Amino acid sequence: MLLISRFLQVHRRRRLTKHLSGNIFKRISKLVLLLACFIAINTAVMVFVEEISLGNAIWLSFTTLTTVGYGDYSASTFTGRTATIITMYIFSISLLSLIIAETIDWKLLATSKKIKGLWEFADMANHIQIINTPNNDTERYLQRLITEIKATPALADLPVQLLTRKYPKGLPDSLSALKVIHRTGMAEDGVIINHINLEKAKHIIILARDAYNSLSDSLTFDLLSRVVEINPNTNIIVEAVLDDNRQRFLALGASAVIRPIRAYPGMVARALSHPGTERVLEDL
Repeated sequence: MLLISRFLQVHRRRRLTKHLSGNIFKRISKLVLLLACFIAINTAVMVFVEEISLGNAIWLSFTTLTTVGYGDYSASTFTGRTATIITMYIFSISLLSLIIAETIDWKLLATSKKIKGLWEFADMANHIQIINTPNNDTERYLQRLITEIKATPALADLPVQLLTRKYPKGLPDSLSALKVIHRTGMAEDGVIINHINLEKAKHIIILARDAYNSLSDSLTFDLLSRVVEINPNTNIIVEAVLDDNRQRFLALGASAVIRPIRAYPGMVARALSHPGTERVLEDL
């Protein structure tokens, strides 16, 4: 009874945690290893019992596993046939079906996570990281900003990764069409900020959450301190609602500080590609 109870507990835990990509990967790895063991057993039987060469025995095992069944080789002894029934027909073919099903589940899960901004791109590097999104007219502003970035020759080939809380179900079509990499999360969350590869970013943009509220500068100051701690040598563009905070941001480590002028997102692209010209545009 204890064994049955334990088995049911393990089965229930696996079913409930199946959505976790790490668990699926581990399960697929175990299934592949188990399948390899059955193939090896059947191949050994074909070699030592049926006296088939190693190459032909492996060929026979795989044609049996995939149900191709060319018929050029087959088991003729009772032991060989019994081994094939047990290792291949009963276990291996079922394991292969499970591996295919689990792989499809994993692919679907990965796609869903990427759409919802929950996927961590471990190889992300030399990218433009945008932190925060404006509260008002978010989609239109981001579309114009990213379009300006993509249209700037010095920036056009750099991946753009967006950290925002706005689109937990996926980016709108206008932003997806721009090939933006999306991460869902609160910028002030210390966990997410450590998992967006800031240490490898070439440019970092910290947008003001509310262009008309000076309290946004407090959030920006905290974010800037976190960013500088992670990557002090990168180019960091920061928006400041109050002019009085410009020197504070520069002293903390910002490369450039600009006003959050939502009508002209090209100013951010200018600050990235031609440092200093953004001040001229601001004055104009």
